[in-house]
Amino acid sequence: MPGARIRKQPAKGFALLPPSQEFQLRCQQIEDRIAQSLRRRSQAFIEHSIRTGELPVDGLRIVRTEHGVQVYAACRNIDEAAQREVQIDKLTAQLSVIEKLMAQPMNIKEWLHVSCRRRLHRATKAGIVKHPLMRGYLKLVSHCTSYSEALLKEGYVAMRVRRQIIGVLLREPERRVARLLVQQHHMTAFFYCWRLAHYQASKTDNAYLCRFVWPEESAYQRMIHKNQESRVLVTIHMGDFVGAMKRIAMHASPERSVITLKREQDSTALQHQFQGDIGQHHVLLHGQYDPVQIVARLRKGNHTLNILFDLCDDFGETTEVDFFGYRARFVKGPALLAIMGKARILPFVTFEQCGSSFIEMQAEIDVKPVYGERLDVACQRITQQLAKLAEAWIRRFPAQWKFLPELPKYLDSQSLNFRSQQSVRG
Repeated sequence: MPGARIRKQPAKGFALLPPSQEFQLRCQQIEDRIAQSLRRRSQAFIEHSIRTGELPVDGLRIVRTEHGVQVYAACRNIDEAAQREVQIDKLTAQLSVIEKLMAQPMNIKEWLHVSCRRRLHRATKAGIVKHPLMRGYLKLVSHCTSYSEALLKEGYVAMRVRRQIIGVLLREPERRVARLLVQQHHMTAFFYCWRLAHYQASKTDNAYLCRFVWPEESAYQRMIHKNQESRVLVTIHMGDFVGAMKRIAMHASPERSVITLKREQDSTALQHQFQGDIGQHHVLLHGQYDPVQIVARLRKGNHTLNILFDLCDDFGETTEVDFFGYRARFVKGPALLAIMGKARILPFVTFEQCGSSFIEMQAEIDVKPVYGERLDVACQRITQQLAKLAEAWIRRFPAQWKFLPELPKYLDSQSLNFRSQQSVRG
């Protein structure tokens, strides 16, 4: 039985490790095997299995990334040995069910889609943005992946409702939204290729970074000249945001430290991507960092926090905002860290237009609370400002936003149900 093998392995491989570290590694092994199983099937099949209750996901966080599905167990911080064994047993049982479910035979449509998706992943990992012919191949494979996904029976109804909701929010007809989603699939893969290219390049590789058109560059240089105050650079998952952050960091002093918050640890090369001495760039993962330490660093001055704010409740506590005219939830971490760290917020967005990459800076956001304003109210007010910026950027370049297919998930359930019913009646 698969679960029995996993429980016996730590006796040999992890015998010399502390109990807490052994537990973490055993969890990691099971998480990796669950992720490998899920990657064999289409997203539509996985979502259908979750809706029908066949796929046991209680206590698991499943995240879609450019690498494919990533799985994280919710209960990692357990002190008691007995509770750790209970958690391992639970994960092992889930693994057994998931492996059997994912091993079921696929129909021809799902097989075609999974095959296209694998080719797309291989193409993005090859870092092919420098070769026009390979960029054409990337576009072809990404379009095939999108169209083959549309053929899957399990996700057809959900996909159509999603298109209708996005169409209402963007004020676009459903056919236009369908084309946008196909284009978005390609742009996400294209921007990920750029990210890998940045990881492989040096800190200040002009061949990559000087391609950005940045109208406010001189004004930004004047603003930060001899300024040792901490600042928070915020943007959304749009365009080549890694390259844009790297370009902006070129103007920072060598003594300045950079803190980057990420969804997943996808490359050790990221540790040395920004201006500054070795050890000056700290990469922290959502849910695995101490916010008090970040606040303390920001208050010391001479620190820059790079953070993306277009995340919902999978990545921390949220606050209610108005988003596309409806109630939605955004993470409040960026605003809260800036307020507590007494660091001004500098929003920017990057996008592709007419074959060029642009960086567009916005006016800085003052994080000082209004007199008598509670912390939670100040946090909500600033998060609302960020949400309005995100909405404006997404309306301009919807196909370049990584989470366009997930836009309905940002709305609260009542808004989502109301809009779905209205769209169906329409």
